[in-house]
Amino acid sequence: MKRALMAVFLSAAEFFLAASGQAQENNRRTIALSPDVQQNGIPPREQTPSAMDSTKNRGLDLSTITFSIGDTKLRHGEDIRGAAAASDCDLMAIPPRILNTHSKYAGDDHTKSNIDQDALEERNHILQPIRNSIRLLTREAYTQSGTASLNRSRANCVSKNALRWARASALSTALSPDAIMTRDRFIAEIALALLKAKEAQEFTLEENTAFGAWLRPMAKSTIDYYSYRAGPKSKVNNHRYWAGLSVAAIGYLTGDHDLIEWGQQSFNIGVCQVTADGFLPLELARGRKSLEYHVYALRPLLALLQLAQNEGDNIQTKCPGNLERLTKSTMVSIRDKSVVERIVGIEQEFHVTETSYSEPLRLQSLVFSFY
Repeated sequence: MKRALMAVFLSAAEFFLAASGQAQENNRRTIALSPDVQQNGIPPREQTPSAMDSTKNRGLDLSTITFSIGDTKLRHGEDIRGAAAASDCDLMAIPPRILNTHSKYAGDDHTKSNIDQDALEERNHILQPIRNSIRLLTREAYTQSGTASLNRSRANCVSKNALRWARASALSTALSPDAIMTRDRFIAEIALALLKAKEAQEFTLEENTAFGAWLRPMAKSTIDYYSYRAGPKSKVNNHRYWAGLSVAAIGYLTGDHDLIEWGQQSFNIGVCQVTADGFLPLELARGRKSLEYHVYALRPLLALLQLAQNEGDNIQTKCPGNLERLTKSTMVSIRDKSVVERIVGIEQEFHVTETSYSEPLRLQSLVFSFY
C-alpha cells in the first residue's frame, strides 16, 4: 500500500516541482531587469530595503526567489552558505509591530476565489517586506554548514535577529481578521526556525525569556480569536490549521503544553473533516481555487504531525487514515486537475510556488517524511 502511494507521490512531485521550477525561472527573468540585481543578486547592504520600507521592495521578492539569497554575498564579503562568524551575522530588517491587512479576494465572491487586483497589490505592498525578512531568517536557520561550529554560528545569527525582533514586539498587534490569519503563517515560520536553531545552539536565559514574552501572547491572541471571533468557516478550515501550527510551534519552543494541546486539537479538526474520497468539503467550496486550497490546507496538517514527531511527541488522531487519504487525493489531483474538476464542476486554477515556503513546509519534504 505504501509503495503504491509513494509511486503516486513521486509522479505528482515530479510534475509539481517542474511547475514550481518554471515559476522560479519566470521570476528570475523578471529580477534580471533590475541593474542592481543584475550585478549583485540583490541591492548592496546600504540599499537593501527594510521591512518597513515596502515601496522600494516591490521589485525584489526574497520570499520566492530563494536562489537570490543563497547565491548572494550578504555579510562583509562572506557568502551566506559559507563560513561566517557570529560577529558577521547580517542584521535582518525588523518586521513592523502593527499589522493591518485585508483580504485579496473580491468582497462579493462567496467562494473567495476571485482576486481583486487592487486589493492584492495593496496587500503585497504591506506584506512583501515582512516575507523577505522572514525568508532571510529561515534560510539562515535551515542552511547546514560543514561543521558543528559553523552551524552554531548560524543558530546564533538566527537567535540574535529574533531577539531584536522580540525586543521590538514585531507583529505583536494584528488589527484585522486577515492580519491575524496572515500573522499565523509568519509566526509559524519564525517559531519553526527558532526550534531548528535551538537544535544547534541552546538559547541563553535572556533569549528564552524574550522569546516567550514575545510569542506566547500572540499564541494566546490567536486562540482567543478562533474561540470567540472567527467566522464559522475560518474556525475549522485551512486558517485554523495554520493557526494550530503556529500555536503548537510556540508551545514546543516555550514548553507550554496548553499551546501544544490546542495545536493538536487543530490537527484533529482538520483531519476529521476528510471525506471518504479524501477531500476537505470547505476547501472544495473554493471554486476554481479548490485544488490550491487543498494544498494549502494539507501543508500545516502534515507539518503539525512532523513537528510533534521531531519533538518526540505523538498526536493522538481521532480519525486514523484520514490524513493519508487527503495526502493521496491531493497529490493525485496535482498531477491530474480533472480529479477535482469532476467533483466541483469548475476548471481549476493552480499556481503554487514551493520556494515561497521555508524548507520544512515544502510539500516534497512533508510528504516524504509522512511516508
